[in-house]
This record gives sequence, C-alpha cells and structure tokens, in this order.
Amino acid sequence: MSTRDASGRRGTREKARTALLILVAVLITLFAVLNTGTVTVNWIVGSGGVPLIVVIVLSFLLGVVCCYLVERLRSRGS
Repeated sequence: MSTRDASGRRGTREKARTALLILVAVLITLFAVLNTGTVTVNWIVGSGGVPLIVVIVLSFLLGVVCCYLVERLRSRGS
C-alpha cells in the first residue's frame, strides 16, 4: 500500500510522519546518551551497578507488559 501520488512523489502526510519518526528517534538517542551514568540497584540477594538507561528501559518494558496483561485479563472478563 503506497501513499505516493500519481507523479510518484510522497504525500504530505507521509513526509510529516517520516519527519516525526526521525524526531522521535533523535530524542530517544539523546535520552539514552544523556543517561549513561551508573546507578546502584538493590536486588533481593545483593546489589550491583547498572547503567541508568538500562534501568529506565527495563522499567518501561515491565510497565508495557503489565498494561498488556491487565488489558488482556479485562477483555476476557467482558
């Protein structure tokens, strides 16, 4: 499915979407580069140093998984 017009050029909507994706990629890269410091994480059986970006990404992914599971259980109950 192509969003090109009759002349073969990309439409305005596709250009805007591409620009937005590039902007988001740049912001994510900047965020990762600025959060490379090491933080101490206290585990149940000990503690260790981990880069801050790893803690942020793992927390985000855990939140996504939790939201997915809650929505799945909610849709089953209906």
